[in-house]
Amino acid sequence: MENNSDSVLEMYLYETNTLLEQLDNIMLSAEQADTLSEDDVNEIFRIMHTLKGSAAMMEFEPLMTIAHRIEDLFYLIREKTMEVIPEQDRPQLFDLLFKSIDYFRSEVSKIENGEPLSNNIDNFLNTINTFIDKINGEAAEAQAQAQPLEDLQTAQRELQSLKAQIRGLGTVNVAAIEEYAEVSKRYQFLSEQMQDAETAKRELEDLITSLTEEMQRIFSESFSVIDRNFQEIFKDLFGGGEARLELTDPEHVLESGIEIKVAPPGKVIKNLISLSGGEQSFVAIAIYFAILRLRPSPFCILDEIDAALDEGNVRRYAQYLQNFTDTTQFILVTHRRSAMEEASVLYGVTMQEDGISRLLRMEQEELEKTE
Repeated sequence: MENNSDSVLEMYLYETNTLLEQLDNIMLSAEQADTLSEDDVNEIFRIMHTLKGSAAMMEFEPLMTIAHRIEDLFYLIREKTMEVIPEQDRPQLFDLLFKSIDYFRSEVSKIENGEPLSNNIDNFLNTINTFIDKINGEAAEAQAQAQPLEDLQTAQRELQSLKAQIRGLGTVNVAAIEEYAEVSKRYQFLSEQMQDAETAKRELEDLITSLTEEMQRIFSESFSVIDRNFQEIFKDLFGGGEARLELTDPEHVLESGIEIKVAPPGKVIKNLISLSGGEQSFVAIAIYFAILRLRPSPFCILDEIDAALDEGNVRRYAQYLQNFTDTTQFILVTHRRSAMEEASVLYGVTMQEDGISRLLRMEQEELEKTE
């Protein structure tokens, strides 16, 4: 009885190795052709059917299960031809078959060496089942989209019409690909340039906003100081009264106008036009002094700004200049004696002879001696 079992096993091993060698040859040819012929599909189906039956007879369940599922796969292919396998999926089909061959040879080797078979086939079996499900799904989708031809002649006329439309498109511009690449490159370059320009624009706008805010801050602070200085200097020059500077549009200080509001002692003034020429000049001098106090200048020339003042105001103006002499050197152009009396050095230009000018210089001490 044992001899009979050994003989059956030997026959199984011989037949299985022979079938695997046939399957290997089919796959090598199919791999070169990148497809399986109808004969190849039928032969693989027959081999898997035989491997399934012999494994079942020997009670090699894992081998039977794998052979059965590969048989199912090729039954599907045999019924619907290789067209059921999209070209992009055919490498996966070949891979499944090569793995099946390797699996059978590995297990047959274990049988020959008296080793137990591997029962861990779940992963490989899942791969086969997933591929079968995928093929079934794509076949069903293609069938659902297919439309039966009710009138063959009508379909042929439509086909001819479509071909005529294609011919009507003219010859194919073989340079279109190169032109597209060139235009695409140009578009990419211009897009990058536009992005750079937009980035630069945003940066400039941010800079302008920042500078505008800083100018508004500096102007507001400086205007407030000048206004306070103006109020103090006005009272000093006029001997009292009220004065102030106001913005016509405090919300937009950089675009705002400035109103000068003054009220000399004992007068009610609604606008500057109501002041005399001398008073208007004195107001202007007070504003200038208010600015000079905020930002002292090292050198200043005043050209006859005292021309409209009476003698009393000339003296008051000239004396007030002394408050700035620590930081500013003044050159006064004047014909007023009261202003000259406050100067440290006098320079005069005379013309004692026609066409000949003469420069005179006199220190304050010399001026006092002449009085």
